[in-house]
Amino acid sequence: IEIGQVLQYGASRYAPNNWRLIPQEEHINHALIHYIAYRMGDNQDNHLQHGMCRLMMADATEKSPNFEYGAYVA
Repeated sequence: IEIGQVLQYGASRYAPNNWRLIPQEEHINHALIHYIAYRMGDNQDNHLQHGMCRLMMADATEKSPNFEYGAYVA
């Protein structure tokens, strides 16, 4: 239910399917930021729910062209 609430909130703020324009690695990055914030005790946001949404979005999107998860990015 809480993940659905996060998705509903996002749908009211952004254009339809806007999240599909964001590359997979950015969704993963944002999910990790939410997880770290949650672990650090930040309660300004529903970090676990937002992080789960980002992981679901990452699963449904493609990585950027020429992006390699194993390559070092400066």
